Amino acid sequence: LIANSSAEEIDTSDYSDFSWKDLCYAKNEIYARHGYIFKSTELQEYFDSQPWYKKNKKYTQNPTLSDVELKNVETLRQAELDAGNGSLYPLDGKDQN
Repeated sequence: LIANSSAEEIDTSDYSDFSWKDLCYAKNEIYARHGYIFKSTELQEYFDSQPWYKKNKKYTQNPTLSDVELKNVETLRQAELDAGNGSLYPLDGKDQN
């Protein structure tokens, strides 16, 4: 969804036309690039459908993100909260990541 979100700090122009759901998926895409295995069935099914996604069983407990990735996760999380009037995008009743 945002190709450079693991390497460069993003700004609103990168996601200004995203839906609430897109913001959630873009945020979790950062984790998915590391092979994170999601608790959310919805997210896991989405990322399983991506040809670049490869599960990494070692990256499930405490994912380590770079400073850029951490900043981008927080930026997208805040945009997601703003889009949802203070709520994160609802998935299937489980944690998003």
